[in-house]
Amino acid sequence: MPSTPPPQSTLMQQGWSNGYGTLGASNMAVEVETTSSTEMDDSASSSSSVSVQMHPSGPGPFAMRGAQDDNQAREVRSAWSQQGGAIQAVVAQRPKHVRRDTAAENTPLLHGGYGDIAAGEQSSGNILSRLGDSFKVWRGYAADWVVVTRRQVAETWAGSVAYFNENYSLEDRQTALLVSTLVVACYLLAVIFIYNPPVRVGPPPIPPTEPVPTPKLPDLPPPPPVDPIPPPVFEPAPMCTSKECVFASADILSGADLDVDPCDNFYEFSCGSWIKNHPIPPSSSKEGVGSEIGKRNNKIIKDQLKSLAESVLHFDPVSNSTFAKLNVLFQSCLAPSSNSTAQLDQAITSTIKNQMPLIERSFPVGTPHLRSQNLASVLKQSQDIGVGALFTLSVDSDPQDPSTYISLILPWESALLGLKARELYHDPDIVHVYTNVIAKSLEIVFGQTIGISSLGSKTLYHKQPPTEWVKMASEIVWFERELVRILPDRKDMMSHEDAIVTLEDLQTAAPFMTWSYFFRLSLETSKPPSAGTRILVPGATVTYLTRLSELLLTLGKTEALDGYFLWLAVWKWAKDAGPDLKRAVEPLKLLLDGVSMEPIREDFCVDAAASSMGDAVSRLFVERAFAGSLLFIILCLFPKTKRECSDDAVKASDEMMSTIKSSFQVALPTYKWLDKPTSLEAQKKLAAVLTTSGFNPIILDPSYLSALYKNLDPKPELWLENQIQAMRVGTRNRLDKVGKAVDRRDALYPVTLVNAAYNAGSNAIIMNAGIMQSPCFSASRPAYLNYGACGSVMGHELTHGFDDSGRKYDASGKSRDWWTPSTAAAFNAKTQCFVDQYSNYTVLGPDNEVLNVNGHLTLGENIADNGGLSRALEAWRTERATIGGGVKNAALPGLQDFSEEQLFFMG
Repeated sequence: MPSTPPPQSTLMQQGWSNGYGTLGASNMAVEVETTSSTEMDDSASSSSSVSVQMHPSGPGPFAMRGAQDDNQAREVRSAWSQQGGAIQAVVAQRPKHVRRDTAAENTPLLHGGYGDIAAGEQSSGNILSRLGDSFKVWRGYAADWVVVTRRQVAETWAGSVAYFNENYSLEDRQTALLVSTLVVACYLLAVIFIYNPPVRVGPPPIPPTEPVPTPKLPDLPPPPPVDPIPPPVFEPAPMCTSKECVFASADILSGADLDVDPCDNFYEFSCGSWIKNHPIPPSSSKEGVGSEIGKRNNKIIKDQLKSLAESVLHFDPVSNSTFAKLNVLFQSCLAPSSNSTAQLDQAITSTIKNQMPLIERSFPVGTPHLRSQNLASVLKQSQDIGVGALFTLSVDSDPQDPSTYISLILPWESALLGLKARELYHDPDIVHVYTNVIAKSLEIVFGQTIGISSLGSKTLYHKQPPTEWVKMASEIVWFERELVRILPDRKDMMSHEDAIVTLEDLQTAAPFMTWSYFFRLSLETSKPPSAGTRILVPGATVTYLTRLSELLLTLGKTEALDGYFLWLAVWKWAKDAGPDLKRAVEPLKLLLDGVSMEPIREDFCVDAAASSMGDAVSRLFVERAFAGSLLFIILCLFPKTKRECSDDAVKASDEMMSTIKSSFQVALPTYKWLDKPTSLEAQKKLAAVLTTSGFNPIILDPSYLSALYKNLDPKPELWLENQIQAMRVGTRNRLDKVGKAVDRRDALYPVTLVNAAYNAGSNAIIMNAGIMQSPCFSASRPAYLNYGACGSVMGHELTHGFDDSGRKYDASGKSRDWWTPSTAAAFNAKTQCFVDQYSNYTVLGPDNEVLNVNGHLTLGENIADNGGLSRALEAWRTERATIGGGVKNAALPGLQDFSEEQLFFMG
């Protein structure tokens, strides 16, 4: 029998040295040092020993550091056969040491322990003695071999069996098999023990009185510092070279001014070049990224309107009927008749002027008397054609029963004042221009028959001398100034709680007309509503109506009220009238809007068509902008498949909103000033928010569109008459909702607009299809751009539910105070910080006058801006940490120097 220890050398050769790469799963490396000696003397000059050290080496094969070539490997093997040689093997494990040059720098070693392989003793005993030594080796290194794979164990076992068959008798092999079985059993027990350590019961064991000697270990360098919770490390994001990504990169680079230090002026850095390259066009009062999106949207609508014959489903006569009306409306705008001003005269005379005078004097001289029924009729006719004279009548969800629509009366400043804003009536130059425009416009529309008087029940018209036009215009301006005097300002409207009054209460507070008669006319009911009919009056509306009643009942200038109604009607429709009236109002448009040129006619007609038949135009838009296929429409029409009618953009938008809501949900409990009862109510409200991405699927239903426009009958060439008729239909559709169930997905305006909205009464958000377009949103763009641009808008609308106004409504949309007094006080104290901060922002007004932002009036928007941006950022960070980089956060060409988070803000 051989005198050398074959089992040990076999293990060494086959297990470690023969397969430097066989133990990769352990993330270890082997260091081998070789020395030789005939005596165990440290001072000997020709000493020989082998030191084996295992270190973490990251993923990949088992590496032999210090023994990387065959010569060193042979030295290791020869050391086993030398008489009197010594093999010192030390497995050094450094649990906290991390190699900084490896990918798996945070991979901890599994366990510790050191052991002697053998001590150079020569064995001439039987096989049991030699296998006993092997058993000691296996037992000492069991903990370090638990990561050896089954394949490696099989290879080691096969090598040992082959050696035994060649060199040992059957009896010895049977004995070896028994001992090897015990070795495997010990191996399995070691695995079980390491991964399932026993629970110690009772007192700890008494340590031995004499320390157990341990081998001397080489000194190890101190480990480098390691972060306790290192940030996740992701693979570099792939480069996105799609058309959408290239355009996105070009948009960012062309809009940024990279010469500006972002730490000095981030707005100029991100947008400086865009501002310089996009001056406000003379046909518009503003320009921005939203305007650019709007132009592209209008291009889609324009193409659809020009090819209605191809867009309509020919097998669907219901849709054909609706789109045929839309086509007539659009074509009449492109080629209007030359008598548009005469059409305006006829429309106003037949509805408003024939009810005048509203104030009469008894013949021959007497006290002025308000004709209340005539006033109610004129108010109704004015509302029908979109003129909000004195107040606006509309509908909203009932604050006490959000599932039902209720009538709403609102003193809308920009609708009931010709100059749109009360501050302008204090500027004498503006008032002078305004007075002249009124006089000239009324003369153009009504000729010389504006003079109105009454004889008994008859209305008389008479010629008006030219000097009388300025007199009437002056009285109109005087009356509007009186309205400014009694109008509650926006701060008063916001500080008062919304109220619900009955018809009887309204009659008592404002008796200038019979309110039951007005509502009977406006709602077109067969009999007047009951005295208990409920009406929503926001803020200080009742106070305003009481003051208005006092003004009208004591009005001495009899023609002021008539002229006021006539002028607002002319001013409302001047943009659709003939060129003579357009020229007359140009000085006023330039003064108010800064617009000196009419838009291109086609663009004007696209906007007008969207305003007149909004849902029909919206259907055309979403067909092309979202799916562009017949299958898209069919899926949306049937209840069982409505869930599948959304395209990738809608689905991606829904997912993004869900992530932003989750971010909000996580943040709420961290607000220390928000006590637990209020926080729970906020959580309920947040969970109940309904989001509509793109559009309400009902607009794709042909029957719905047919019923919506059944009373519209446009005529070729009669553009202005068609517009007024469409306005009447729209007003009727809106007021017909009173008393009916609320559709929480109902859009406040055509979804083609580049906008989004939060409705507190429905606790619902709609992200218009118009805003879900590039560069605000695209399913093909990196997520960090979508979250930065469109996600901040979603967060903005979501935050509106908790701003100074939205917080007054609960999860169902009911007006209710769900804040504890202490939390409400804390909210007001914190929002005052916003008021103070934004009140310090300034802009340059006319003649470089420095104007301050009103922090009170902009509070809701400022809260929503800050809350929306922070929630969108946290939502993206959460998603990024979950899914990593990949395609969804792909890099953009030319922008590799910027981080994803920087591009979140830049994009």
